[in-house]
Amino acid sequence: MRGRMLAAVLVVFLSPALAVAATGPKVGPKDSWDEMQKFEYWIGQLAGALNLCNYHDLASQLHQLANLSPYGQRGWASLLSFDDIRGGRCSSYAESAREILVDRDRLIEYLTDKYK
Repeated sequence: MRGRMLAAVLVVFLSPALAVAATGPKVGPKDSWDEMQKFEYWIGQLAGALNLCNYHDLASQLHQLANLSPYGQRGWASLLSFDDIRGGRCSSYAESAREILVDRDRLIEYLTDKYK
């Protein structure tokens, strides 16, 4: 299971299309954040992108995870000003979300313990 979580993290971090296409070059996690804080931010941002792409079920599930973390909340908020995403990336966002949600229970446990 740990391997799946690492794979999901790598998919998100190695997918520059999400950060650049959805938010532009100036928005993103701070360099001073650790890897897990950045991952939490990307979960929130991915939830926002999926919501814009009308993948509301996946967006809702990731948004629940993002709300457990202050970094996830920032990621979600970073996309609130966008009204659409261009470039046909929505299906790749959905696939990234499905990969993250494989370890949903572990993420909930981790985020709850860390930010309670």
